[in-house]
Amino acid sequence: MAAQFPTTFATERYQLGLGDIAPKHSMLLGALGRCGYAVEVGLVREDVSALTEIAGQPGTREYCPRDIEERWTNETVAEQQLGKDGGRGVFVLRNMANNAIAGFGWTGKSGNDEQKNLPMCENTFAIRLHEDSRGQGLAVPFSKIIVAGSMSIFRARRIGLETWASNNAAFNSYLKADAKAIKAINAKRPTLDTSKPFDEERGKHMTEDTRIYMNYGWSA
Repeated sequence: MAAQFPTTFATERYQLGLGDIAPKHSMLLGALGRCGYAVEVGLVREDVSALTEIAGQPGTREYCPRDIEERWTNETVAEQQLGKDGGRGVFVLRNMANNAIAGFGWTGKSGNDEQKNLPMCENTFAIRLHEDSRGQGLAVPFSKIIVAGSMSIFRARRIGLETWASNNAAFNSYLKADAKAIKAINAKRPTLDTSKPFDEERGKHMTEDTRIYMNYGWSA
């Protein structure tokens, strides 16, 4: 059965509960709760500005420039992203002490590149953390909750992802969340490093890297 992702904004915030995901992953949700974090399902309009802020931070722009350029640029672009290719299931990590968004992630139907290099995966996964929330051990439990929540709420299965080899923190967190590297391809990507060669056609500095394709085998 195909996944059923939302195709527009949520009308209200819904906080993920322990009974919403499988018990082995709901324990992680409880652990986040004891650390002062809640996970919400669905994106409301008033939270787009927080996603735009995260998308515009240097770490996100270095490895995921499309976030600020064509995914979470503003409310209009975000609405288009939510409706793209059958929809997007968005999860928000909220710091309950100050109500700030510490990170977000989403799942959706795999694009052409992922279908080509991850033929075993039907859906794709992404996670972003606010720069103030990195290095606190949030990425691994939040990643597992996004995948598990997508499976139980949106009926998503066979979930994979793409990352860059030089993004060591992200790559290691995916491994710890039980994703397995399936394929690696040498490639060029845009970079904020102005010492790297400038591509006139693309209008960006480019650097050599390795694109890694990964699969959450436990999402089958």
